[in-house]
Amino acid sequence: MSRQSQPVTQSNEVTQDPPGRTRSSGGRQYRLLHVFPSFDIGGSQTRFVQLVKGLGTEFHHLVLSLSNNWQAAELLEEVSNWEKVREDFPKPFRMPEYRRARQLMRDLNVDLLVTYNWGAVDFAIANRLMAVCPHVDMQDGFGPEEVVTRLLRRNLFRFLSYSGASTLVAPSRMLENIARREWHLPKSIVRYLPNGIDLSRFSSSPDPALVTRLGLDDPGLPVIGTVATLRPEKNLRRLIDAFNLVREHHICKLVIIGDGALRDDLESYAASTNAGGDIVFAGRLNNPEAVLGRFDIYALSSDTEQMPFSLLEAMASKCAVASVDVGDIANMVSPDNRAYICEKSAGALADQISTLLQNPDLTRELGLENSRFVAENFDENVMFARYREVFLGAVKGRQSA
Repeated sequence: MSRQSQPVTQSNEVTQDPPGRTRSSGGRQYRLLHVFPSFDIGGSQTRFVQLVKGLGTEFHHLVLSLSNNWQAAELLEEVSNWEKVREDFPKPFRMPEYRRARQLMRDLNVDLLVTYNWGAVDFAIANRLMAVCPHVDMQDGFGPEEVVTRLLRRNLFRFLSYSGASTLVAPSRMLENIARREWHLPKSIVRYLPNGIDLSRFSSSPDPALVTRLGLDDPGLPVIGTVATLRPEKNLRRLIDAFNLVREHHICKLVIIGDGALRDDLESYAASTNAGGDIVFAGRLNNPEAVLGRFDIYALSSDTEQMPFSLLEAMASKCAVASVDVGDIANMVSPDNRAYICEKSAGALADQISTLLQNPDLTRELGLENSRFVAENFDENVMFARYREVFLGAVKGRQSA
C-alpha cells in the first residue's frame, strides 16, 4: 500500500526533510505528527487549528486522520505549515501495523508524536513498544460507552501506552483526575491545560443578515441556543424536551447550531413536539460568533463533556448559561452562574432556563460576568504559551537525553 504525505499548499511534494530542517527566519523547525481518530470538526480539531495558527513556524504539523475524514481541513485553507498524511491503517492493529506506524514516523522524520484520545491509542502503543520519538497525548473525553465507567481493558492499555509519554494533556480537572486515579499515570506527566479562545472574535455585534435568516430579528424575543455536533452523547433530545417544558409558560425560541449524523432524526423529533415550530436548526457555522451574541441563554444538555469550546465562546458572547452538570462545566462558568448548573434531566434543565427567562436583568448580569470570567481565565494566548512549553519540553528533552 502506498504512502503519501499531501501538503495543503500548491505543492504536492512529499515532505520528508532530514533532521535539522530550518525555518526561513532561522532556527530549528520541529516536525509534529498529530494522529486523530478522525479529522472531523470537534473540540480536539478546533484546538489543533488554533495551535497551528498561534504557534507559528516554529513547528510543522503533519496530520494523520485514521478515518480519512478531513472536514476540519477547511478551517486551515490559508495556512501553509501543515500537511495531510494519507495512509490507511486497518483496525484492529496487529504487529505489521505497529511496524508500519513506526516506519511512517521514521520516513517523515518526526520530532514529536501527538495522539488524540482512545481512537489513536495504537500509535501510542507502537511508539511505546520501540520509541521513534517523544510522545505527547491529548485527552478530550470519551464515547458514550465510557461516560459513567471507563472500560477496564482500555484502562490497562492506557496505562501501558501513556505511561511512556512525555506529557498527557488534560483540558479538564475531571480528566486530570481520571488519568491519575483510574489509569495510574505518574503525576509528573499528567498536566492540566485548559482550552482558550480568541477573545477578539467576540467583540462585534451579531450578523444582522444571519439573525434575520434564522428568524431572530425581533429584539424582544428571548433566544435559547446551543452549539453541538449532532451526536448521541450530546443528548439534544433532552434539550428539545426541556424547551418544550419551558415553552408552556414562556414565548421564546431554541436555536441549535451544528450538524451531524443525527440531524434528520432530531429535526423529525423536534417537529413532532408541541414547540417544534419554535425550534430552529441552523446547521454548522464556522463562525458561531456571528449569532451567539443574539442568544440570551446558552443551554447544554450533553451526557458527556470535558471543557467545550462552544461554552467558552458563548460566555465570551455575554450569554448566561443553563447546563446539566457534566465535565468541568461548573468550574468554567462565573461563580454566580454556577447556581444554574443542574442534574441530568429535562425537567431540571427546564427549571434553570425558566428561572433565567423570568429574570432578564439577572440573565444579562450573568452574561456580563461570564464574559469577564472567560477573559480573565481562558485567553488563547496563555494556552499557546503552555502548549509551546509542552511541545518544546518534549523534543528538547529528547535531544538532551
